Amino acid sequence: MNWSLIGHKNILKYLENSIESKRLAQAYLFYGPKNVGKNETAMQFVKALLCYEHQKEEGRADLKTVPCGACEFCREVGKKIHPDFFWLAKETGDKNISVEQIREIKDKLSAKSFFKSYKIAIISGAENLSLSAANALLKVLEEPRGRTIIILIAERIDGLPKTIVSRSQKIHFLPVGKKEIYEFLIKEKNVPRESAWPIATLSGGRPGVALSYLKNKDLWQKYLDNLNTFFKLVSAKNHEKIKFAEALLSEKGTLLEQSEALFPLLGFWQTIFRDILLSKLGLSDIIINSKIKSELERLAPYFEADRLVKINRDLENSKLYLRQNANPRLVLENILLNF
Repeated sequence: MNWSLIGHKNILKYLENSIESKRLAQAYLFYGPKNVGKNETAMQFVKALLCYEHQKEEGRADLKTVPCGACEFCREVGKKIHPDFFWLAKETGDKNISVEQIREIKDKLSAKSFFKSYKIAIISGAENLSLSAANALLKVLEEPRGRTIIILIAERIDGLPKTIVSRSQKIHFLPVGKKEIYEFLIKEKNVPRESAWPIATLSGGRPGVALSYLKNKDLWQKYLDNLNTFFKLVSAKNHEKIKFAEALLSEKGTLLEQSEALFPLLGFWQTIFRDILLSKLGLSDIIINSKIKSELERLAPYFEADRLVKINRDLENSKLYLRQNANPRLVLENILLNF
């Protein structure tokens, strides 16, 4: 089939066989890390089922051109306006997916198909279902009607009620090999080899991250700026580190905003200290920040392996403290003074 996706060959083969054999589940649960390709796979799956070429080929074995991506049905799915396809996610500003949203989806799935095909709903961020919404969804799953399919998308399987998980066909998405992402960037996106490899390794096996760096040049520049800041902090004096913490957090108003600003920064520092440890152990070929491979190798002798392990543990604990409403500035200062 014509999936046009990066990686996940086993999953795509399973979905392809399900379509060709017409043995489709009433509910699927796509789960795995953020930006690994769950949403895009779900969208391509929906396109394959509703594609005009599929409608023509239904009952025949050859579905090599499905989804075609060009027919009116595929374009409508892509824009989320196909009358037999419904996209559901948490509303902006809301804490959860509401029971009213699930009831609306139930009503839409209960109606007759406009094109005598499947009626399909994607629930993205399914771990955000409120308790009442989860109970309402469970009733929908317990009483499936006609040719309806519900695709739940979540980062963690333990974020959903076991009753919903048990009624879904679970499909686990794992990180994609960096070589696959690298080759995709070169062949499909015409990215120069010298640029494609750093992006592929930095993506951490998440195609969505790699594509974000391509689409958003400011994001790549921010990454480079963060690298420069890190190397300055490693060699900075303690009073300079305190000054950096004060300047960084003074730009944020509330404690919540300060904490939210720190999470990605702490995670970024974790990848660098992990890479330093790998360089020290002679495993530079699997580091994430390959763009600064030589700098990491020069830095490695200045850190004992035990110290690198402790720093990474402290960084992970710092994120836990922030979730427990610890003072962001104290957390940041403590980390910096232990670099």
